This record gives sequence, structure tokens and C-alpha cells, in this order.
Amino acid sequence: MTGMAKDLHPTTDAPGLHVNGGSRYTAPTGEYACRCGASDSAKGDTAVTALVQAYGEHKASHAKEARR
Repeated sequence: MTGMAKDLHPTTDAPGLHVNGGSRYTAPTGEYACRCGASDSAKGDTAVTALVQAYGEHKASHAKEARR
């Protein structure tokens, strides 16, 4: 289990994205944390989808900075 906190929730020390798909009775949830300190969370289909996209864009912005 590399790169994630022991409880699967991302932190600045163990950054990443965690998504729980929910169930028939609960909404999906998601959260991310980055080493730079950025973090966010969401609940519900649309919000979690947007969170995943935002996390991807955030990671890509770091990659672009590293190439400069």
C-alpha cells in the first residue's frame, strides 16, 4: 500500500484521490489531497465526477510546472 494513508483517506503526507462509489442508499463521496496543500471533497454523482476532473487538472498543472 504505497502512496496512500493507512485509512485510505489522502493527506498532504500521503496525497491522492479516494472515491467511495456509494450504494443503493448512500451517495458517492470523494476527496483528494496534494502535497502542495490543496484539498477538496465532494458528495453526490455530479460533484464527485467534477472532483475527479478537478484533481486530474490539478495534477496536470504540477506536471506542466515541472517541465518548465
